[in-house]
Amino acid sequence: MAWPLLAGCLALILAAPAGAQHSGALGESGVASSMVPTEPVLEIEILPGDVLPNDGLGSSSDVQGKVMVICASGSDTIALNAGAAYVYRRNASGWQPEVKLAPNDLQDYDRFGYTCALDGDVLAIGAPNHGALGDRVGTVYVYR
Repeated sequence: MAWPLLAGCLALILAAPAGAQHSGALGESGVASSMVPTEPVLEIEILPGDVLPNDGLGSSSDVQGKVMVICASGSDTIALNAGAAYVYRRNASGWQPEVKLAPNDLQDYDRFGYTCALDGDVLAIGAPNHGALGDRVGTVYVYR
């Protein structure tokens, strides 16, 4: 049976409660079994040249297709612990840096990059401590 949705999957876990009807994929105890289609292989370690100790590189990250975003929510690029995000694009040579994001309105401890998500051509990056007039209610920055 082909599993097209599992291409590149690290592991598939199957489970059923004891006594459930099944076709032999699980033991009688109901214990889960796993299939490992591929062994993980380290492709690359990404460390931008301007990252400093305590920047928190990898505080959040996301990959979709040939685009990857890696956040450093403790980066001091704009202000103390304000945060930054690095966008990479995969080409024939591998993962290449495309842009570093650090909005100019960040303030100390905004933590831009604490969360991030890619969906198609939309990138959302959270800064949970950012806010107008010092209220620190949080902000989500959306890029296309």
